[in-house]
Amino acid sequence: MSGTLIELYETTLELARRLEDTSVDEWMDLIQLRDEVIPILQLRPELEEEEKRMLRIIVGYDEVMVARMNELKEEAAAMIIKVNKTRIQKNSYDSSSSSESYFIDRKN
Repeated sequence: MSGTLIELYETTLELARRLEDTSVDEWMDLIQLRDEVIPILQLRPELEEEEKRMLRIIVGYDEVMVARMNELKEEAAAMIIKVNKTRIQKNSYDSSSSSESYFIDRKN
């Protein structure tokens, strides 16, 4: 049995268990691991029954994992919009305080 498949299986189960408490980096690592495992498995003429079982379980989590990744994507997009709005407001504030203004101090 492929060690990388076992690693993919265990990583998938771990992320599925902590679905709401995962980082973008963990998802990127999982995607990279999947990208490594799939070509290896495609080169093999036939998979063992245990490997097939593991793959069925992994694929079973795809829908909820993709949904969580989309949530993270939407959160990141919202943060980018917020940062851009803040930047626009700051730039607007900075440009409205013209350097052509003068302060006159009069002595009474």
